Amino acid sequence: MNASTTINVKLKLSLTQTGRRQYQIAREVGLTENELSRIVRGRRSATADERKRLALVLGVAEPDLFGRGG
Repeated sequence: MNASTTINVKLKLSLTQTGRRQYQIAREVGLTENELSRIVRGRRSATADERKRLALVLGVAEPDLFGRGG
């Protein structure tokens, strides 16, 4: 499993564990549901600001979610 796949799995798991729908989390983060979906599937990279907001909304430390390098 490469680093990108690991990040995608961690992000998807964190999203699932919230018990909320992806569109709800996307709205809280300030993304569209499509943008968040593309990030989760690895088709788009999250910006530094998006990574911080996702970690905050998901209640996870950013390095735990995205790795040390972001």
